[in-house]
Amino acid sequence: MLRTVLLAGALAVVVSTVSHFLAPRYASRAFVADQQLAILERRPFVEPGGRAGDVPEFRNRILVPAALAATVTMTRLRPVTAYFGVRVACAFAMFLLVGWYVSRQMPPAALLPALAVLALCLVISFNHPYEFPSDYLDVLFTAVFVAAARSNGRFLALAAAVVGATARESAAFSGVIWWFCAVDPPVRRAAYAGLLALVAMGVTIATRMIFRLPGGSIFNSIAIQGSVGSITRTFVTDPGPRIWIVGLIVMAVVLYYWLETAREWTSSDPRTLKAAAVILVLTLVFGVIHELRIYMPVITCVLLAGVSPQRWSVVIADSASAESTAPATTPRSAWR
Repeated sequence: MLRTVLLAGALAVVVSTVSHFLAPRYASRAFVADQQLAILERRPFVEPGGRAGDVPEFRNRILVPAALAATVTMTRLRPVTAYFGVRVACAFAMFLLVGWYVSRQMPPAALLPALAVLALCLVISFNHPYEFPSDYLDVLFTAVFVAAARSNGRFLALAAAVVGATARESAAFSGVIWWFCAVDPPVRRAAYAGLLALVAMGVTIATRMIFRLPGGSIFNSIAIQGSVGSITRTFVTDPGPRIWIVGLIVMAVVLYYWLETAREWTSSDPRTLKAAAVILVLTLVFGVIHELRIYMPVITCVLLAGVSPQRWSVVIADSASAESTAPATTPRSAWR
């Protein structure tokens, strides 16, 4: 466990430092920190140029703002300083959870490549000039959804859907993951998958109604418009290679070779890959497709598809039992 903690801490600092000190992100760090507090205080978002506005889909994402407000109150640090601390803490929790799950399900040699692939995909996803603190939490809660579905942990999945919806509305993907990864009979599995999705969206809408601006909307305002604009620029008005397309290709290559490496220990889980495929379609429909951070639930599912659904100790025990019960074969040279 100490090995996992040390690696999670190191990667959390490295990845968060890269995100924080990228030129456009560093310049806007005070705005991002104030934006988090504005969500709790129901204030408009004031951009660095002075323009005030609102993004209704951010109004349910109160988990990081609550942690930031608590940190500022307890430490008396400036919000921008406290925000970096909260950011590192979220990254540490994410790497620690994924690392613990990989260590539990796979041999020790799988830990470093799994977390390294996750860290690399996160760094590639930092293509937006502002930080979005939901990216680490997307990975964390998606990992919980996969682990809960594989173990039929209904209460864990439900609790994660409720809390995850206060981090990002992608918690509704818990229903997709449950449908593909749980082992219940189809009718029961479908019913619980629907319940998880409904609960997550219910919490999302209720939270937005509480923290929206007076008279403000609770519905997504920029996703479809942003995606249409990206597609139009990329393929119609100014065709050519785009950094977000290159980023997606690089992520796909890295994940492919992770799955190839993981096959040394276990076969890829087709159920989790199917969940990733459906989540990708939903992401392309409802997300701003040029912002690579929105693909982190898909990336997490693909990463965990290379992780055995069974505990590694059980896999080893089953292999040993199969070998001990296999009929012994006497070499030909022994009975000549």
